[in-house]
Amino acid sequence: MNKKIDQQSADNIRALAVVMVEKANSGHPGGPMEGADFMHILYSEFFNFDPIDMT
Repeated sequence: MNKKIDQQSADNIRALAVVMVEKANSGHPGGPMEGADFMHILYSEFFNFDPIDMT
């Protein structure tokens, strides 16, 4: 994948983690912010979902 897109995707995950913690008024965004790169790679390269084949 494009390195710039990878970085932007991970940055979006980080931003959403902060917003979710603020909305919930509880918790700490450290874990999701630290794992954003890992989660992006995991979901973009290893987890596959085909809505047509639900088995």
